[in-house]
Amino acid sequence: MGPRRSLLVLLALTAALAGCSAVGGEPAGTVPGANCTTDAVAAYDADLRLGNRTAQPYPDAPSTVNESTVAAFAARFETAHTTNEFLHEHADSGAEFHSVDVETTITDTERRSDGYRIALRTGVHYSTDAGIGTNERTAEYYVNETAILRSYDDDADPRNGTVLARC
Repeated sequence: MGPRRSLLVLLALTAALAGCSAVGGEPAGTVPGANCTTDAVAAYDADLRLGNRTAQPYPDAPSTVNESTVAAFAARFETAHTTNEFLHEHADSGAEFHSVDVETTITDTERRSDGYRIALRTGVHYSTDAGIGTNERTAEYYVNETAILRSYDDDADPRNGTVLARC
């Protein structure tokens, strides 16, 4: 291969990989439709189903970072993550699920000098042959132009939480 062709291949490869970084040096999946990498989410399996609920794909990272876009993104991401996590945890339980509903509420959004903190409350409501149940948890997300992080620890700064994506 000539030097000119090698240069073109190198430029094409560089352009294809620009902006991506694997978190912790591990292979990473891609946030759909975005130039971000992630490895800290419950797997998405389109065929996974319990009762009325199927697995949910993860949303695209916001293309514009402002209070409303990051809050909506964090709520959609947490709903998808909680849904997929619940389905994976209970897929082999043998329980007959009639319904599974996941609701995420934005409880607070705060602008910080370098991004946004979003506080969420997520509930999983389900019914089985044995009865009905509810699981709830809170999460805090931190989103800016280059990172998406999450913490389930109360009173913890989400910037010190799990890295969900690096852009």
